[in-house]
Amino acid sequence: MVRRKAVSPLVSYMLVVFLIISGVIIVLTMGMPLLERSRQVASIQSAQDTLLNIDSKIRETVSYGEGTMTDLTITSDYGRYTFEPTNDTFYYTIETEAEVVSAGAHTRIGPVNMSSTDGVNIKLSLDYSDEKINLTDPDGRERINFGQGFSNLRFRNRGETDGKVNLEVGYR
Repeated sequence: MVRRKAVSPLVSYMLVVFLIISGVIIVLTMGMPLLERSRQVASIQSAQDTLLNIDSKIRETVSYGEGTMTDLTITSDYGRYTFEPTNDTFYYTIETEAEVVSAGAHTRIGPVNMSSTDGVNIKLSLDYSDEKINLTDPDGRERINFGQGFSNLRFRNRGETDGKVNLEVGYR
């Protein structure tokens, strides 16, 4: 007669725990990069919407005439917004963990340009240099970098000079 020994309850319990932990690690290892990529794509889409809102406020302030002031609050969680009065341009830049757009991509969605040389460093821009709008900073800075979180912008129509509307872009 052959005696067979059963697996002890402790060993079977440890085996089940090991399998569960292994499964969770595999899911996290494969799922986290997908979640991170989705978050970064959402950040780029949010920045595009923000630049479209900036464009809308600028055009609204220009159309209402001299002396008009409008305010806009923008939010940045991951990338960075920059305003360069010397170029009449707003930028949003982000460095992503993985390639979220094709390397060498260049697209235009309304007034917003999106470009990337490597698919990881992405730049969105809103450029008024070819328009009849002259953007200025009331403090005379050449570049304003907006920090993470909330930033308040104020647009003020200062009238027309040489066929261009002078628009102050204040940052609070």
